[in-house]
Amino acid sequence: MATGPRRISTHLAPIVELLELEQPSIVTVKFLADALRRIEQPTDPRVIAKQLQRAGWLLSLRTRGAWEFAPAARAGAISGGDRYIELRATLLRRPLDVALAHDSAAWLHSLGTRPPMREILTAPEGLKIPVALSDYRIVREPAVLLAEKIDRLPVWKIETLLVKMAISPSSFRDWSGVIEWLEKAFARVNEANLRQELRVAGPQAWIRLAYMADRANQSRLADELSKEVEKPAGPIYLGRRSGRQHFVAKYDLVDALLLPSMKAS
Repeated sequence: MATGPRRISTHLAPIVELLELEQPSIVTVKFLADALRRIEQPTDPRVIAKQLQRAGWLLSLRTRGAWEFAPAARAGAISGGDRYIELRATLLRRPLDVALAHDSAAWLHSLGTRPPMREILTAPEGLKIPVALSDYRIVREPAVLLAEKIDRLPVWKIETLLVKMAISPSSFRDWSGVIEWLEKAFARVNEANLRQELRVAGPQAWIRLAYMADRANQSRLADELSKEVEKPAGPIYLGRRSGRQHFVAKYDLVDALLLPSMKAS
């Protein structure tokens, strides 16, 4: 699509004016149908959508029946660069029991040091993921706690994120940056929520989480968590079972992921 000045025909002027007034990031068939009724323009919304696309006001998405609005402020048919736009468009079209998880959740909670190369979405077993979201990595890790909304997106709570990291360390990818934000994350934890999420966790996950709390300078919480579960036969591994490792006798745990500082011992 060319990025030069976009002409507005007399026919499209009223709907473009409404779009500029309301500034929706995503336009659906339903939005257009409602808008056309409001401006008393009895036209098929799909026909208008095609005309707006040709004129450079709507940009194609993979989500069927949804488009990205390119306002005049962009000086051309240029995407706004929202990395979650397909998810937003999908959720606008229909409810979907999904949430952004692991590295995606860390990033949206302003914890991660960089956005993930591939966004992570959790969904229940058996739920078919729309083709528009095929670029997402899908995990089937249901949470106990309901997702929260961040920037109008469903995202794991911090407590869910930390517990899931302890349950399935391999599902989280950017462990190299975790030590930089772990203390900040635990400082924001609601302990009641943390224990509620831990209901689905086995004893190894409790010990891993206790160790993570210790590394986050939350020694009281670490001691409580480690005492609230019967310690399994060790050693417990956090990460790979070969290569550079650090044995933490207090937890009978072999750490291969939180290694930049050898604080815990």
